Amino acid sequence: MTKYLKTYLFLIFGTIFGLNMPSNIANASSSPFVVIELFTSQGCESCPPAEAFLRELNQRKNIITLEYHIDYWDYIGWRDPFADPSYTQRQKDYANKMGGRYIYTPQMVFNGKTHEVGSKKSAVLTMISTIEKAANKLTPDISLTSSAGGLNYNIEAQSNIKDIYNVILVGFDGEHITKVTHGENSGESLINSNVVRSMTTIGTWQGQALNATTPILKGNGGCVIMLQHQETHEILSAASIDF
Repeated sequence: MTKYLKTYLFLIFGTIFGLNMPSNIANASSSPFVVIELFTSQGCESCPPAEAFLRELNQRKNIITLEYHIDYWDYIGWRDPFADPSYTQRQKDYANKMGGRYIYTPQMVFNGKTHEVGSKKSAVLTMISTIEKAANKLTPDISLTSSAGGLNYNIEAQSNIKDIYNVILVGFDGEHITKVTHGENSGESLINSNVVRSMTTIGTWQGQALNATTPILKGNGGCVIMLQHQETHEILSAASIDF
């Protein structure tokens, strides 16, 4: 039985929300919603402040946060136990779409469209505010429920959608505390939360009503379903459920 459920809807730049929530889903506010993906590493000295800031942002009901640990810092002296080359590739894909010449940590990506240095609190808050103020269209409602049979996701129909979006399932862990013994953060006990442990594309969506069940991936904290444009990588809508 799900202990806690929170549902998020948002549109990248240009969204207002009309919500018609099923009775078994927690009510969500009508404010704009934002997915923040932090690319980070336990081997990066400047990353812990951004990770702490991400935990603060996760307390806001209008934000979904995900922490991706990349692997290109592992050679410095500490091998990040959560690092995965596929997350490094995801960061590279974002850089290519956003015209970036390099990748870096700590990087926060907002709704798959724009980015900012994750430790720059003022700039990040300004970015969030800009996204919220620009919201002016409807987005599809995604609702999630979990059971012994897996994760059920329901995506409402959206007649104005013509492009193809990937339906992406992300599994994440709750909080981890890691004692780092080598590298730039040697001697520190690092706190990481909403750490991505698995990620896969489970289908496509082109505006149709979609109701399906999928096995729950690795991740003891919860999971996220997101609709991400196949070409631009912009995230149209997302929902998160905590276990």
